[in-house]
Amino acid sequence: MLLNDDELFANYQTVKHTCLALKRYFEAHLALRVDSLKRASTRFSQETAQIDSIPPYKPLTLSPETTLENLNLLLEQSSRRKWNPICELQRLQGIHLLLQVVALSCEWKKYSARGELVKAAMDILGVASVTATGHQELCKQVDLPENSTTVGVK
Repeated sequence: MLLNDDELFANYQTVKHTCLALKRYFEAHLALRVDSLKRASTRFSQETAQIDSIPPYKPLTLSPETTLENLNLLLEQSSRRKWNPICELQRLQGIHLLLQVVALSCEWKKYSARGELVKAAMDILGVASVTATGHQELCKQVDLPENSTTVGVK
């Protein structure tokens, strides 16, 4: 079934907005996870220094730099344990779907926001890569149309 240009654009927009919403969701969970790890590490080390805890009534202001710092901190402190948001993404085959979106977006020549969509999808995959199961998922085969397959990350 062929779609006209308006339907195709609406589908591209749906994919973009979904990826952007997921990106914000995982960035927020990442910030909360890092905050929790910071609080736990100060509790164990018996330090009296104040840490910058995120009050539950304040909105999160996340910049790309903050997200990168949080990713690095989580990679350093965590032993790649299970993390519920990533487990749920895997259960719903979201990592596989995001890899398909990145692979197929190369063919979306008429869509001007393709770069923003791919960046959002890659940011989500970056957060997913902090768990061991996320790493395993990235190494699996990704099915593409026309009976071709590729590995998620080579």
